[in-house]
Amino acid sequence: MVTKLRLAVAAGLVGALGCLDPALGCFALMGTPPDWVKGADVILRARVVAQIESSSSKRPAWKTKVRFQPVEVLKGAPAGFDLTFEGVLTDRDDRNDLPVPYTMVRPGGRSGNCYAFNYRLGQEYLLILKQVDRELTPYWASLGATNEQVAGPGDKWLLWVRQALKAEPAGRVSNTALHPTAAKLTPCGRG
Repeated sequence: MVTKLRLAVAAGLVGALGCLDPALGCFALMGTPPDWVKGADVILRARVVAQIESSSSKRPAWKTKVRFQPVEVLKGAPAGFDLTFEGVLTDRDDRNDLPVPYTMVRPGGRSGNCYAFNYRLGQEYLLILKQVDRELTPYWASLGATNEQVAGPGDKWLLWVRQALKAEPAGRVSNTALHPTAAKLTPCGRG
């Protein structure tokens, strides 16, 4: 009886996890460093200049956004786009602790929400942005290193991305091409 109950509970959990909305959690790392560089519409080094109150957040818990000032454009043109993204200021650095090229988001994004939303005022970040719903966002490749804190123009991650851009063939990559299972991650009942 206990064994059957355990099996039933396990089967229920597996089924429930399969029905979660992808926006509620991460299923897998989306893409690789070359995929992020190739798939980005805009890549820039930018400095955090302010935190602003926001009631237009896509996530109900977020009440603030972080504003960035471009320092260097590496790909594309951010002209006409607001460089303000959901997030919160922190008093700590959050540099990636992995070797370059980073294969995963910095520590602030590894706590279950797929993305790092914490930023430090006055610090620079390498933003690998994609246009989604007519807005640029760094939050498009789950667990991807798309908004990493950098240490100026000689930062190793920044140098790697510059080199990857030089090697990148012309053309664009869709989100589905970046991660073939991304299109299959649909919530139950929504087809």
